Amino acid sequence: MASLWKRSNSPYWVACFTSGDGKRLKKSTKQRDRRKALSISIDWERVAEQARQKTLTETQARRVVSDIVERATGEPVLFHTSEEWFLTWLADKKKSKARGTFLKYEFTILAFLEHLGSKAKRSLACITPKDIQTFRDGQVEAGKSTHTANLAVKHIRIPLNVARRHGIIPNNPAEAVDTLPVQRAEKGVFTPKQLSSLLREADADWRGVILFGFYTGARLRDITEMRWQAVDLSEGLVRFIPRKTGSRVIVPLHPSLEDYLITLPVPTSEQAFVFPNLAGRGTGGAHGLSSTFNEIMKKAKMKVDIAEKRRGVGRRVSSLSFHSLRHTFNSMMANKGVTQELRQKLTGHASAEINRSYTHHELEPLRAAVEMIPRIEVGAEE
Repeated sequence: MASLWKRSNSPYWVACFTSGDGKRLKKSTKQRDRRKALSISIDWERVAEQARQKTLTETQARRVVSDIVERATGEPVLFHTSEEWFLTWLADKKKSKARGTFLKYEFTILAFLEHLGSKAKRSLACITPKDIQTFRDGQVEAGKSTHTANLAVKHIRIPLNVARRHGIIPNNPAEAVDTLPVQRAEKGVFTPKQLSSLLREADADWRGVILFGFYTGARLRDITEMRWQAVDLSEGLVRFIPRKTGSRVIVPLHPSLEDYLITLPVPTSEQAFVFPNLAGRGTGGAHGLSSTFNEIMKKAKMKVDIAEKRRGVGRRVSSLSFHSLRHTFNSMMANKGVTQELRQKLTGHASAEINRSYTHHELEPLRAAVEMIPRIEVGAEE
């Protein structure tokens, strides 16, 4: 039977109750009010008895703790399941982050909750470093790169850090998970002769997409989803918002790209796609945009080196891909002496460090920088 006791030198009541293993315990309630202290003591003993009989559920335990704290402070303790916390965090990111960034967070978080299984319905504090580590390793086993697996851990770490700062969890379990060593493949760049061969083998739409990639450094999906409202032929500019960064990029039109765009049919609306036959297609899969570009490279007799093999699953990364056009755009300007600051503006990179990895505010300097890139004509086979 729960009871109370008070030390002569303390203002707080001490709860005396029987624990789940049958031992008699004394624990301070931190209460001066005898009635509140007795109520807490009874609750502790009730929970201990339920635990001993193995009838105590996590939900009941949380409710008892919340009731005790509410009686003591006037405010309940807020408990969150992993599912509740992560989904609430995602909803906030949807409002505050660029769409591309949010989609990456969403993909990782939903995959992690699926990995947790029924544990996702339990308290956020139940997540352990092992849960995160096995999720990370599972990403690699599924064929993802070690860089992608490490990025997934980073995505999980962010909402857990928020929970730690709010006092919801005592520490962040993701902090105890080491990053995997990353061996990056060196992305190659296209030579003018290779680009000429690509243009020869490409159909009309793909010829335009390749020119766009080479003369603007834009990513593949940003080009295929581009609408005519982004193209200003009168000013000789293309303005677009990359899916990855969400920050507006302005690139002066190179004369060769401008010549191509003038040959296209006049759009019926500014909302019309520049490349309607390719818009809406994804990059992955056997019939995705990346595979189609690889077929064009094969037709152009490109000698594509395999630069990396993912451990354990045989996934390969070629040294040349559509993304190499972005490297080529950046590197050609670097070779012509264009400053990193100007190249960073044109490529829309978030930092100078990222821009440097692609290299082997004013409009006129930008235009001059782009015009340093040579014209590429459809040429003969190598």
